[in-house]
Amino acid sequence: MRAARLRRRAQDDSKHHDRWMVSYADLITLLFAFFVVLYASSSVNSTKYEQLKVSMGAAFNAQSDPKKAVSKANELIAKGALPSVDEPTTARTAAALDLAPDTELDPHQTILLLTDKVDKLSQEQKALKISLDHTQGDKANLQQVLSELETEKQNLHITIDKLKNRLNHSANLNKILSGGNNDRGRLLQDMRQSMDSKGIQVEIDLRNGILRLPEALLFDSGRAEFTPQGTQALKILSTNLMAFLPCYANTDETKTTEVSTCDNLSNGKQNHLESVMIEGHTDNVKIANANFRDNWDLSVARARNTYTELVKLQPKLESLENNRGQPLVSFSAYAGRRPIADNNVEAERRKNRRIDLRFIMSSPEIATDEKSLEDAINNE
Repeated sequence: MRAARLRRRAQDDSKHHDRWMVSYADLITLLFAFFVVLYASSSVNSTKYEQLKVSMGAAFNAQSDPKKAVSKANELIAKGALPSVDEPTTARTAAALDLAPDTELDPHQTILLLTDKVDKLSQEQKALKISLDHTQGDKANLQQVLSELETEKQNLHITIDKLKNRLNHSANLNKILSGGNNDRGRLLQDMRQSMDSKGIQVEIDLRNGILRLPEALLFDSGRAEFTPQGTQALKILSTNLMAFLPCYANTDETKTTEVSTCDNLSNGKQNHLESVMIEGHTDNVKIANANFRDNWDLSVARARNTYTELVKLQPKLESLENNRGQPLVSFSAYAGRRPIADNNVEAERRKNRRIDLRFIMSSPEIATDEKSLEDAINNE
């Protein structure tokens, strides 16, 4: 009996010797499932997580109702809540990474690409912010530049207005001055016309305001006494001077002048004569006679004799005055220092021996304001 009992125990021990492997296999299975769950949970891909969840549910429920688990997974795939197992990434992730929809990426690679994309977007955002700050600064600078340009433009307008006023002032002043020159030119032309009508030929220089009497009209060569023709010429000249000069003098002699003489002449204060200078001129050839030491003596004697003869013929010429109360008519001499022709040619040299009557107009008394200028012009 004892032997039978030992034989039965040996049989039982040999029969249940490997039962520990069942427990070990179950442990390994559970650990595998546990690590699979951890791996699936660590992925940021929610689609794969849902897929794993359904798969695990189907695996654990396979014994009870495997068909139901598979049906549930297919239903979720059909509704679009769960992608098929063949889809590696979502369409949104692929678009974000600029990938084709069918590109396969594992979760870790996806995370790296997305992180790199975020870094690039952050850099672009920072650059845009800096550009915006610069743009705002440039806008402020442009506003300041525009303001400065506007101020400069206003200053230029002011300067332009001032220049226009100066131009108008100069134009009005030139008009007044040219009015005096025009009166002097008319005086010379009237005197020449009057003397020509009486047979006395004289020359005029309108630019310099000169009535010119050649030597042959008044003197013999090298002498200061008048010829009979010269005396007659001075008589006609003195009459003309007394007829016209009072119209430009600061005297009351206009009462003794024919009214028609001054009717066409401007007698405004700005157009008065400053002086009528009787000038004696010679050529540059040295004089050789006992009466004069040089050409200076000859030119002085001729100018003085001409003045004396004119005043003798018309005594009132000596009383004519300019605006400052000074004598209007006087004389001067220049010898041969102011030639009007070539002294090296005899025919030309004779032109330098002459008596000039130089008519000088008074400087106008003009205020600096525009109104005074307008008043002066209106008084012409």
